[in-house]
Amino acid sequence: LVSGVDSELKTGLNLADYGKLTLRLDLTHLIQSQQSVNGTTYHWVGTVGPTALSDSVGTPASRASATLDLAVGPVSTGATFNYRSQMRGIDESLGGTCLQLSATNPHCYVAGFGYATLYGHYQWNTHLDVTATITNVTNRLPPLDTVTYGGQNYDASLDQAGAIGRYMEAAFHYRF
Repeated sequence: LVSGVDSELKTGLNLADYGKLTLRLDLTHLIQSQQSVNGTTYHWVGTVGPTALSDSVGTPASRASATLDLAVGPVSTGATFNYRSQMRGIDESLGGTCLQLSATNPHCYVAGFGYATLYGHYQWNTHLDVTATITNVTNRLPPLDTVTYGGQNYDASLDQAGAIGRYMEAAFHYRF
């Protein structure tokens, strides 16, 4: 049984000769995520579990994304911020004991994680466009997650941008 709220807000503001400003917000908040096995019900929201199904990827209670974009003629530029909430370092199916407990993490949680991306786009003509992106512009490290599968001390599924660090990309697209 899963319940929650998914919301999206998108609005634009025409700035006449100064272009168009667009704001988009996406939010997901899980209220409940539970599974019953052999008469026992496990609650997953806000935990790193279930390890048997997801290898401790986790079920953050909230995720959000906000994008602000300015388009002026053939140029558009903007920023996106992505976030996921903290998770308790437990898996109820393993008795609810702390999987994350260590000298450096005595509170048994995986911290929330957020990062920003900057981008720009130039439509040269009907055939050619150029795009540049800087992901994780602040070079934020991922939070410590000692039991997830696939990453060494970080959650490779949710926090990959932090493990890679600041990443720059440029692309040219030509359409025939």
